[in-house]
Amino acid sequence: MILHDLETDRLILKCISDDDVDFIFQQFSNDDVNRYLYDAEPTQTLQDALEIIQMYTQQKKITAHRWIIRLKESNVKIGTLGFHIWKPEARTCEIGYDLQPACWGKGFGKEAVKAMLDYIIPTLQLNTVTACIYEENIGSSALVKSLGFTDSLERRTERFRGKEYLHSIYKKGVHYETDQ
Repeated sequence: MILHDLETDRLILKCISDDDVDFIFQQFSNDDVNRYLYDAEPTQTLQDALEIIQMYTQQKKITAHRWIIRLKESNVKIGTLGFHIWKPEARTCEIGYDLQPACWGKGFGKEAVKAMLDYIIPTLQLNTVTACIYEENIGSSALVKSLGFTDSLERRTERFRGKEYLHSIYKKGVHYETDQ
């Protein structure tokens, strides 16, 4: 399977690479970007950022992938998105995404996630896509709902810095069918 760059009307989704280390450092050391993530400490060094990139680029077997979201008009990097916890035998994966705060509420997240879903559902032959979203992240919940995800009523508690954060699991059943 070859994962490649994607394009929308306003965005380019570029496969993550070592060239993105400065952006990944900037993105994941930003307190506003990290406000609802609760799954890892913010990056402290460029080495931390490089380790994030290598997690995606040096896999022996693909279980996750990340794209850098760039504005087509200016080539400015504004966020990332991708899939992880891909289970081919179950035809499921989980998605995640993040944007620079200046880009919130402008439809970039929805545009990027829709393009990614349109690509990964047939490419990964998915029947279910999930998103684990912190309950107070109303914008992210609204984004996935607008793309056909529903609240599964499953909850996951993420422990971060000694505190617990309740997350809702949203699911999108896509029922991919292989050609006969």
